[in-house]
Amino acid sequence: MEFSEAQIKQIVETAKNLDQALRRYQRYEESFDLHADAGDNTVDGKRVGTNRILVVTHMWAYDATNAPTYIRLGYWNRTRYVWVKIEPAPLVLETVNFYGELYLQEDMWPAIQGNGITLNDDIYGGLMGYWVTIPRIS
Repeated sequence: MEFSEAQIKQIVETAKNLDQALRRYQRYEESFDLHADAGDNTVDGKRVGTNRILVVTHMWAYDATNAPTYIRLGYWNRTRYVWVKIEPAPLVLETVNFYGELYLQEDMWPAIQGNGITLNDDIYGGLMGYWVTIPRIS
């Protein structure tokens, strides 16, 4: 198959755009194992810095020791926590999941909270997604 000059230019431009987009993309993954205090326990993920966006695609948590009152998955929006998934009374070892896309900007961060936790419970959880570097606009 032979390409015209215009098609070649379009292919090259598309390849350049994809290359730039891939350079701005970085995988994000955090996990935790918390030996909890009694009551409410909140684990914060990494704070989003300047010129970046964090896209959270999966969050999960469970209590391996006792059944908590709630498990909440969400983020800090610079003012307060916003919970996108609240699971009341999950069983011991019952994993609470959020799948979707949370777009977190500068000074925001993902968070996982267990409510009604018993002292010394083992709480496990994790966060997955990707970082996007904001391109400079001249």
